[in-house]
Amino acid sequence: MATYDKTLANDNAVQAMSVGQKVCKLVKITFDGTMGAAGDVIQAVKVPVGATVTDVKLMVPVKLGANATMDVGYGSDVDYFLDGVNVNANGVIATANAATAATPLTISAGSTPIDEAGYDTIDIKMATADAAPNANLVCYLQVEYICDAIS
Repeated sequence: MATYDKTLANDNAVQAMSVGQKVCKLVKITFDGTMGAAGDVIQAVKVPVGATVTDVKLMVPVKLGANATMDVGYGSDVDYFLDGVNVNANGVIATANAATAATPLTISAGSTPIDEAGYDTIDIKMATADAAPNANLVCYLQVEYICDAIS
């Protein structure tokens, strides 16, 4: 099990924003043939402290392998948004939004892990997989959040 930080590769610098502004980030994760083994965590989207996540979508255009499932969550809860999404078929789209979440996630100063700049990440975890996906296969993660009270 390994952790891969893809936030810089996906140009995830959080821009200046005002309270109440809605932000939508769509990131492409390209597998390299080793990343994506069972248990691997891919840090995909940075979200600032004070923001509330309102929508998360995972899109997998081409299957990632036999018996492959993915979770989407954050630091201390790896399957907060999506749990056990079957990604061993083509054209998978899975959605979790504020209306379907038990409690919409607001990133707080007590969240773990918060980096030195005051952000947490929305992560993809390869929950199960017989092997890492082949090189050049991709998945997409779209995260929408509202900047309610930037700290």
